[in-house]
Amino acid sequence: MSPNPFTLVKLAFSPHKWSTRRSSSVQSMRPREQWELPVPGIYEYKPGRGWYLVEYIENADTGSVSDLGTATTAKHERLPRKVVYCKVLHRMMFETEYEDRRRFEYVKTNSSFDVQQLGFFRLDDNVTYVPCWDRFGHFIEGPYERWCVDPTTKRMRPMKFQDAVIEGQERESRRDSWERTQKQSVSDVSAPCSVCSSPSVTSLRKAKYEGRDSISTIATNSRAQGTALTTPSSGVLTSQTTSDEVNAEALHAELMKLRDP
Repeated sequence: MSPNPFTLVKLAFSPHKWSTRRSSSVQSMRPREQWELPVPGIYEYKPGRGWYLVEYIENADTGSVSDLGTATTAKHERLPRKVVYCKVLHRMMFETEYEDRRRFEYVKTNSSFDVQQLGFFRLDDNVTYVPCWDRFGHFIEGPYERWCVDPTTKRMRPMKFQDAVIEGQERESRRDSWERTQKQSVSDVSAPCSVCSSPSVTSLRKAKYEGRDSISTIATNSRAQGTALTTPSSGVLTSQTTSDEVNAEALHAELMKLRDP
């Protein structure tokens, strides 16, 4: 059967009809999985492009994958949304959030006096940054030094102790909490240190001080041996022999009697 000339001319001027569309079959073969992070939903892998969020799941049961067909799509964001793997936090994140947390800046490190460019990534506390990329964009494995944005210069600098973040507190409240902790650790010597968890001050005290007996030890020995002021035979302070403390006024009066007979 000879080809129809009209059909040949029609196909020659219609390049979009030269290939057969198979998008529906290819799309049905793409793997889909249900994840809980970054948000509960159905994620689809597109070859050469990565993973994308294609459906939101409302009231999703964690660990259950039997309701994939009944998942409802919530119009929170425009779908699909691309997700990438974060090597710092070791979890999947939306690409938009991932790029928003990245920051490249010229800084001076402790190991070098030269200014070099580093890439920083902001952690979940929205204050702490970690340097995890070099100037060429190559990823740097941890552990990382903690950095933060200086409130005055708006530049990156190594984080200090007063920049430590307490969840749910602002910078002023964190400073007040730290000062209150310092006052408590100084006033209450019996309590352990709240910063370094060291033993209390009283538990570190000794009964003797480098070869010299303490005051309580001297008083005990003097009562046991007997002196001119504590023995019953001397007739002085007989009422104070069973007491650990000596009345200063009574002692002064007795001494004045002995001095002026």
